[in-house]
Amino acid sequence: MMCEARIQGCTYMPTDVHEILTRGRGGSIIDENNVLALCRTCHHFITNEPAWAKENGFVVSWSINMEADLAAAERARHSFVFGLVGDFYEEIDDD
Repeated sequence: MMCEARIQGCTYMPTDVHEILTRGRGGSIIDENNVLALCRTCHHFITNEPAWAKENGFVVSWSINMEADLAAAERARHSFVFGLVGDFYEEIDDD
């Protein structure tokens, strides 16, 4: 397993569990869609740069529709981590 953020300075070795939507805001530490395995460097950066973290899908401030908000956060994270543009979940039509 590798760090799921891969921010500059990443050590790639996950040591921390990060909640995308904190328990205090309705998230669950046992929901695998709500947690990320991060190295300490990436976790520290995400914690200290909340606006950047929210913009790039590592934090959801609060949620009315948790499933939709976590899915949107996942798309933003994948775009940041893998440099993907657009909806990477969209099925490719081979016609």
